Amino acid sequence: MQATRCVRRASSRALLNQRLASAVVLIAASAAHAQWSAANLAPDFHIIEQSAALGGAGTQVVGWGLVVGQTTVQYHAMLWLMNAPYRVDLNPAGATRSEAFGTTGTQQVGNAVFSNANHGGLWNGTAASWVDLNPAGASSSRVTGFAGTQQVGSATFGNATRAGRWNGTAASWIDLNPAGATSSQINAVSGTHQVGRATFGNAPHAGFWNGTAASWVDLHPAGATESVAYGISGTTQVGYARFGGTYRAGVWGGTAASWQPLPYPADETTWTEWHPAQGTSVWTDGARLYVAGYISRAGYVASLHRDTAVLWSRPLLPPCGNQDFNGDGDSGTDQDIEAFFACLAGNCCPTCGTADFNADGDSGTDLDIEAFFRVLGGGPC
Repeated sequence: MQATRCVRRASSRALLNQRLASAVVLIAASAAHAQWSAANLAPDFHIIEQSAALGGAGTQVVGWGLVVGQTTVQYHAMLWLMNAPYRVDLNPAGATRSEAFGTTGTQQVGNAVFSNANHGGLWNGTAASWVDLNPAGASSSRVTGFAGTQQVGSATFGNATRAGRWNGTAASWIDLNPAGATSSQINAVSGTHQVGRATFGNAPHAGFWNGTAASWVDLHPAGATESVAYGISGTTQVGYARFGGTYRAGVWGGTAASWQPLPYPADETTWTEWHPAQGTSVWTDGARLYVAGYISRAGYVASLHRDTAVLWSRPLLPPCGNQDFNGDGDSGTDQDIEAFFACLAGNCCPTCGTADFNADGDSGTDLDIEAFFRVLGGGPC
């Protein structure tokens, strides 16, 4: 029985990786047929020498521009309005540098540098509206995004950087650094959840919060030497984990045990595990789940490598059965596993779930087996 399980699980994993790789190729092929338009947000090259868009919502786009003045060249936070043919320079008075990372469509968040110290803050559409969110006692701070009406990011006190959130003022700072962590950082937000990393000893651990330090959930996979989460959508988190010298981009479904490394694209590129790789963002269009990020590929010289953008996707999976497959009130036991495989063989007990574990209308497939063991491991369907 054990050998049969291993063969089936290995077969289902190989099939899943194959389908994921094929999906990347199909998405790349179909993208060429889309009708795109393009707008230059900084056409006056003599004033804005370089620029980047970093976030957007509604009719607003935010980022930074390298502003060439009569005596200075500085990076300034920028707000572009899609329904008006102009931009707004958000650089606060006295700041030598600034950048905007996100907008709600009415408010913008980012950072500004004063006397070599980075301060997180927010704007309401103008440079004069700048609100400095640097908490009392903090040497620097960073605001990365919004959590509803609140702002999230981190602040540095002494040698420790601590994740936190604000409610529109510096005094509203709430420290989200988990107990026992020497530092932490929020990288992204989805609804009431924030994802990032917290450092325990010398090892960064991926994890997420629900608005308080005590709500921290550690996503660090078993055997990993470091991990960080960079993106979140619903109950899915993305980032990377390092196992010794090996880096893998991957996803979680809300627990450390749910960690799944993402596959390498099926092409002729020689991918390397010895340089950083990451899943940086995750989203859905209602039919598929997408993850964007990068993997390093080997250069002509072994010591050289190049980061390469990668897009992963998979169909959104339907609701699964539960871990108490045999309905005896005890979840995830050997009896549940035995009952599941008996059901696959056509001998489902009266209180058991069905062989169509992933509810896709097709019973007893490799996808049902994969979903069953994924749920047993604490992962999503």
